[in-house]
Amino acid sequence: MKNWIINEKETTNQYLIATQKSIWISEQLKELDINKLIHDKNLGKVKSLRYEEIKEIIFIDTDFSIEFVFKDSEVEKITYSINKSVFRQIKTYFKKHLSGIKIKDYSLLKQVLPQLTTLTLGLVFLSLTYSTALDLENGLEIPESSKSSIIKKIILVLAELVGASGSIILGVIFSLIFIFLITKKLQNPKKGEVLRLDKTSKLKTA
Repeated sequence: MKNWIINEKETTNQYLIATQKSIWISEQLKELDINKLIHDKNLGKVKSLRYEEIKEIIFIDTDFSIEFVFKDSEVEKITYSINKSVFRQIKTYFKKHLSGIKIKDYSLLKQVLPQLTTLTLGLVFLSLTYSTALDLENGLEIPESSKSSIIKKIILVLAELVGASGSIILGVIFSLIFIFLITKKLQNPKKGEVLRLDKTSKLKTA
C-alpha cells in the first residue's frame, strides 16, 4: 500500500491510499499515524473506489487535479485538487504500478465534450418547444401522449409561456452561451494524461 495527504484541514488530513484492488479515501486526525492505522486495519469509515468500477483516472497537469470517472454513467465523477508535488507523485506511481491501463493525452474533445453534449440536448429540447409552440399558435390540439412525462409537460408549459418566437430567441441565446464556453476551452486547453482502466486493472504486487 501507498498513501498521500491530498487535503489538509485544521485538525485532520485527508488521505488517498492505493491498495491492490481499490483506492481508499480516508480522513484522519493529524496526530494519528496513518501507516499504523492501515496496518492495524483501524481506519474506520473509508470511501472505496474499486479499480473494476473506475473507467478513467484523469490527471490534469494544468491545475494539479485528479478526476475519477466511473464505468457506471449514473455515478458522478470525483475530483480532487491537490498539492503540485503530491500530484506528481501520485501520477507517477499509478502510471508505473497500475496494470491493465492505457495512457492517453487529455484530448481537446474530452475537455469540450460535456459542453457539446449539453448544447446538443438543449437544442433538441428547444426545437421540441418551438414545434409545440407552433402547433399551439396554429390551434392544433396537443395529444395526451405529449403531456404524459415530466419533460413533455415542461416543454408544453414553456411553449405556452414563450411561444414560437420566444423559443427561437432562447435557442439563439443558449447556443451563443455554449459556443462561448466551448471557444474559451479551445483557446485555453488543459494539459494532462488519461489512464483508461479495464476489468483486470490492479496494483502490481512485484
